[in-house]
Amino acid sequence: MAFPIASLRESIDRFRIPFNSILGETFDYIPQDNSFKLITEQVLHEPPICAGHCESENFIFYANTNIKSSFWGKSIDIEPQSSAHIILKSSQDHIVYKGATSSIENIIFGKMYIEHHGEFSFSNSTTGDSGTLKLEKRGWGGSNAYIVHGEICDKSGKVRYKIEARWDSYLKAIDA
Repeated sequence: MAFPIASLRESIDRFRIPFNSILGETFDYIPQDNSFKLITEQVLHEPPICAGHCESENFIFYANTNIKSSFWGKSIDIEPQSSAHIILKSSQDHIVYKGATSSIENIIFGKMYIEHHGEFSFSNSTTGDSGTLKLEKRGWGGSNAYIVHGEICDKSGKVRYKIEARWDSYLKAIDA
């Protein structure tokens, strides 16, 4: 659950136009220490969908960026339509998750900001465990900004852990 939440932190004050690759263009990266291998490809241009695969000695990660976007006049909502997969090699746990909605607010007037809200859903197809993380929508004056609540359940549905977090700084799992 920490993996996708950690990436949200990087979106604070990030308003650059993303790299817009052409159809079929690939990007691969292997750092000098060979700690992982990453390859991505633009597989569809309208709507823009990119597929990616990353592998290290500890994990395999693959996903695509299929989204649904909605323009609301003063904001744009971006809702993921696909799932991401993480396979932990040490335990063979195969975790599948679907992300929450991201909104770009105040695109015409005011200070522009990105807000992540809604629910991340997780399932471990190896063990049957599941989890949810609910990202609170920013309240008036910024209250509730970055707040996350969640839980992890075993395959029978019993809550095993409660999650408290702020997607900009920490994540804590507490025995239920």
